[in-house]
Amino acid sequence: MLVASERIQVRAFQLAGEARSKATDQFDLLGERQKGLEVQASHLKAKSRLGAIYQIHLILSAADLLRTCVAEGSGDALTADEDLSTIKRMCHSVRAYLEQDCEESAHAVGSDYYMPHACDPHQLIEDALYREEGGHAD
Repeated sequence: MLVASERIQVRAFQLAGEARSKATDQFDLLGERQKGLEVQASHLKAKSRLGAIYQIHLILSAADLLRTCVAEGSGDALTADEDLSTIKRMCHSVRAYLEQDCEESAHAVGSDYYMPHACDPHQLIEDALYREEGGHAD
């Protein structure tokens, strides 16, 4: 669903008039369906590594959304940013652990959409340290 949503969004920007409106409506409908699946998944107990990974994605997504409720520039904003960074680090750590020995790809549950590996704080630090030692991170 995430791939289809991205394709429709890209296509909508390329269209004009009624065709653009129809593509935008399709994108909105897919967004509503995605949100419905996310809400439903939040009520279920994970029964597989992949299910647990998906719920971790939803935890981080919810934390990101909660962060937007704190006004920028307020005293609470700094604390909220620090807490969100902590949540992100822990979610990436748990996901990485669950991905070990996982028979299915985490891409099947939206890893690239919710938590891109390129944004994994642990991997970013590891890559920086490797470069500092004269190596080249992939």
